Amino acid sequence: MIELAAFFWFMVGLFGVIGLMRGWVREVQVTAGVVLGMFIVEKISPWVWTVLVERTPADALAADPLGTLRRLVMLKCAILLILVFFGYQGPTVIQFATSGGSQAGRPRETIQEGILGLLIGLVNGYLIVGALWWYVHLAQYPFDWLTAPLADSASASLISALPLRWLASPWLEILVVVFFLIVIVAVI
Repeated sequence: MIELAAFFWFMVGLFGVIGLMRGWVREVQVTAGVVLGMFIVEKISPWVWTVLVERTPADALAADPLGTLRRLVMLKCAILLILVFFGYQGPTVIQFATSGGSQAGRPRETIQEGILGLLIGLVNGYLIVGALWWYVHLAQYPFDWLTAPLADSASASLISALPLRWLASPWLEILVVVFFLIVIVAVI
């Protein structure tokens, strides 16, 4: 069995390496997409939950009491991951479509750009993997292949540091505006 905290830190490190290779400007665009995804999920979750509960037949609830909860978690994760995907691939796809080629092999402008990309990539990993973990944690781990961490484990102590634990309203709304402005300045 793999400890969730170990997987979490591995993924944060992987996103850091990706940020190192991509540079800080592209990573800030991803951060903006992640913050927007978390904002959208937090705003539509109550409405989606109501719709899922109302439209689930009673016999389906009796047969699989956690089915509706699993669907909600999967929808939250899908919304976030779709925005993350477009945050990472959107600029590349647009550049490829408009110029007829990709500049993925371009040399890094400066060492500072790579280091800033590493740092922002680590933040992106923390936000992405932390948000996914938070959605599963709120649903009390409704999947058979994933178990709740033991009370005295490293994973249990890490739950209090997940991003959506402290990144609630109004901070999420403020971050959406801030990253919108940063992306406008960074892109122009």
